[in-house]
Amino acid sequence: MMIKFEDGTEIGNKSFVDGESVASGSLDSVRVFDPSTNNVVGEYYEASAEIVDAAVDAATRAFKAEEWRSAHISKRSRVLNAIANRIESDADRIALIESIDTGKPLLAARKEVIGAANVYRYYAGAIDKFYGETLPLSGNLLSMTLHDPVGVAALIVPWNFPFLAIAWKLAPAIAAGCTTVLKPSPLTVCSALYLVDIIKDIDVPDGVINVVLGGQAVGEALTSNKKVSKISFTGSTAVGSAITRNTADRLPHLTLELGGKSPSIIFADTEIGAVAHVTARASFGNTGQSCSARTRILVQESIFDEFEDAFVNATKSIKIGSPRVAGTEIGPLISPEHMVRVQGFFDRAKASGARHVFGGEKPEGLAQGNYMVPAIFTSVGRGDELFREEVFGPIAVLVPFSDEAQAIEIANDSSYGLNSSVWTTNASRAIRVAKSLECGSVSVNGQPSMSENGVYMPFGGYKQSGIGRELAMHGIEAFTHTKSIYLSLES
Repeated sequence: MMIKFEDGTEIGNKSFVDGESVASGSLDSVRVFDPSTNNVVGEYYEASAEIVDAAVDAATRAFKAEEWRSAHISKRSRVLNAIANRIESDADRIALIESIDTGKPLLAARKEVIGAANVYRYYAGAIDKFYGETLPLSGNLLSMTLHDPVGVAALIVPWNFPFLAIAWKLAPAIAAGCTTVLKPSPLTVCSALYLVDIIKDIDVPDGVINVVLGGQAVGEALTSNKKVSKISFTGSTAVGSAITRNTADRLPHLTLELGGKSPSIIFADTEIGAVAHVTARASFGNTGQSCSARTRILVQESIFDEFEDAFVNATKSIKIGSPRVAGTEIGPLISPEHMVRVQGFFDRAKASGARHVFGGEKPEGLAQGNYMVPAIFTSVGRGDELFREEVFGPIAVLVPFSDEAQAIEIANDSSYGLNSSVWTTNASRAIRVAKSLECGSVSVNGQPSMSENGVYMPFGGYKQSGIGRELAMHGIEAFTHTKSIYLSLES
């Protein structure tokens, strides 16, 4: 049995281990839903603990095999370019699968699919530019460094950007020479299963790329396997913390890209209408289901009321609708359960006395699916959950500040530190503020697309937003050990 889509595309529904599709358990135990209708798209087999262990064993054998570990680096480059070529040729089909699986608009899904191809292409070209260092310590002593692959890497990706997030992890892992076991979110397995079909058609040794399907039990079996040397996880801070605790006895390499409560700081010298337009989309793009969503909007007091009006109007202009209808900017939340969670934040904020400015209801004409009009609040206290907790949905708060020092202080008053934006025409102030923010990335006077531009710069967070960095050359480094060699030149 296959998972079948509206354009006739069919994909498998089993885990992929050592070059073969494998299954265990009951097929009807896990269903795939379209969030725009909550209709069932298909069903898949959840991996058993035995299948997870078999995947890790296959990756271990592949890592030790001469065919992969001793192969010329051009082989890894060819694998990555072959994946990129196939993604580009099948971009429309993959985008449709991603849109149905996640509920994101078709145009956004296609941008992410092309972005994923660019990631594979980037790392295909980066392999032979990932250099070690040499240092002549004395006349007769030369030192050098080598980068050794860490071994078997567990790659655990989220449901909000599944196909792109796979690329962010799989491409640098392969470039480094690791072997991998990929676990997609149980809510969004389809684009990972399409990737399996791509892998079957290219020249990659069995066991180098394995895919296991399932939820928490599968993730725990994978991360607890002592043959796994590297865990790269994107998801909630709570789960990232649990992985850290549960693996502390063996200390695998960890890269954790976790939650965020990202601020956008808007000074009085900005062009209010234009900034409001961009900020609304930075807050509510992907229906707010992004760790980088700008959900704390800090506005200088002298323009607060004017900006509030402009921001409400900009939010009203965002087209909410079916993901496959042209012009749709945001679609549904991922699931009914997640919609209940987001609605809980909205209801508690209203009950706590926060000023509800706009949104929060189900949009007209969209009775099916998990739709929610983006919501805006003001008069939110800095101790309130709407200021402090990651909602992962379309709810933003507007917060006034008096001057630069207070803006920085409010922005940094968070347990998270992933991303931020600064809007000002004063270049000196922009640099001062950017340097002072406790976060991994700062956008100044713009909101660049991560699917188009993300691969070229390191990405990660401070504080509870994670450990380590993904992307750019840092992405390959995260999957390697650095070895120092001292060479005596004495005869």
